[in-house]
Amino acid sequence: MDRYEELTRAIYASLEAACAALDSHLSDKGYIVTVLHTRRVGHNKDAVHSQGRALTGEQRQEIIQAAIDRQKPIQIVVGRSPLVALLDGPEDRPKATYFAQFDDQRQLTHLLIISPSAKEICYRFSAGKIWLIDSTYKTNRFGLPLMHIVGVTATHQTFTFVYCFMAGERIEDYLWALRHIQQVFAAFLFVPKTFVTDCELALMNALSVVFSDNGNVDFLLCQWHINKNIFSRQHRIFANIAAFEVLEQHWNSLVRSKTAIEYDEKLTKMREFFPHHVMVYLEETWLLYKNRFVAIFIRNKLYFGHTTTLRVESAHATVKSWITVSTGDLLTVKTACQLTCNNQLAIIRLQTGRERASTSLGYGSVFAAITGNVSFAALKIAYQQSKLRLGISLEDGDENDVECHGLFTSNIEMPCRHKPRQAAAATPPNPPRVLSVDDFDSHWWLVQPLRQDAVSVAPTSIEEILKCIQEEYEEGTSNRRLVILDHLDALPAAEVFNPSIQHGRGRPVGSHRHQ
Repeated sequence: MDRYEELTRAIYASLEAACAALDSHLSDKGYIVTVLHTRRVGHNKDAVHSQGRALTGEQRQEIIQAAIDRQKPIQIVVGRSPLVALLDGPEDRPKATYFAQFDDQRQLTHLLIISPSAKEICYRFSAGKIWLIDSTYKTNRFGLPLMHIVGVTATHQTFTFVYCFMAGERIEDYLWALRHIQQVFAAFLFVPKTFVTDCELALMNALSVVFSDNGNVDFLLCQWHINKNIFSRQHRIFANIAAFEVLEQHWNSLVRSKTAIEYDEKLTKMREFFPHHVMVYLEETWLLYKNRFVAIFIRNKLYFGHTTTLRVESAHATVKSWITVSTGDLLTVKTACQLTCNNQLAIIRLQTGRERASTSLGYGSVFAAITGNVSFAALKIAYQQSKLRLGISLEDGDENDVECHGLFTSNIEMPCRHKPRQAAAATPPNPPRVLSVDDFDSHWWLVQPLRQDAVSVAPTSIEEILKCIQEEYEEGTSNRRLVILDHLDALPAAEVFNPSIQHGRGRPVGSHRHQ
């Protein structure tokens, strides 16, 4: 290893000299080495040479350790821009799936990425029925918003399925992203049931357009964002915070209405109690979308307990902890996102393995057949329902209605407490039935059905495309052949460029929390 240290500590007069010295010793092991920075030879030691650059100490140690372990380090190719390196990907590793769009100047405008780790989570640990969507900002030096599409496993763990850079947040931007996501869902044989978003109108409209053909897809609004917006717009109108909290209590009670009659009564009471302009704001801004967040109107919509996008907010924070700065290029952000996905995969594997290996949680014989087959989260919910069936409240405030409104089973897709009560009230009484896996939606299953028929999401191969062009050329008229040749002549250059810098959302410069 002395020879490696000698090579990596040297200062080179040119980029080519540095690469040649290292590549000749490392190419047989598959290493492709980049040089990060060095001092200009013969000049002030603080000046940086624009061509000849040597490796930092951290990079030297990475290469040396990789050589000791006989492993190939992450491939970094000299002579390509970070954007091209991102799109090409490492040749010796499973590639992520990319969809990219460029403008007339070949500047990147949209980039959608699905990491290999996210693919594995989808194949093995997710039923693909509930998806949460939100965007975050200040992740890259170009100012592109980063849209996250987050899924939830049976074990109640969050994973990032798709992350997408977009030039803006217009409906056209969302339509481009969602149409590719629809294609990916088809590749994984996913049939999405519910999307939860914030109050972004462009996103809401785009979702309705793209998934309108599937009448079984539902859309919910994040209740946390709704309450946050109500607070920011209305709390100053009231004399003090205690007065606003009265409005908040009535609003939350309205949102939890279990029948249409109960909803109408509570709304009428609020109209009598609160100022007219406050009710106009609530009704024209939020209750216009009551079928996306009020309990009685989201009956029969599968959301498995997820009525907010807080899990996406958490995913934003996790990714930003890996990115560390907001001035990196897209390759830096993509690498951070991929590391995040890798970490999520490792955690989900571990937790799923633990839950599958479990044989007893002390819940009784009714749960024996499903222990190890459905997640702890599902078992806990079902056990709570079992206790409520007996009239036992596990926590203060637990409701134990005698009448079944069908909300629980239609939203969570597992037996509620009322069915055992009905069986016990029958004449003669029916004995308690042992729960089976089929009593639970596949979202809660620890082992997901194999999707062997899933198609590839990779683009059509160049061979297939050229074959189609050749067949059309040979069968075409003289004029058609000229048109094909003209189109091939007009193919754009392969060179691509970084996106233009966007000035979007995020904390303004000068903010005490601005980074």
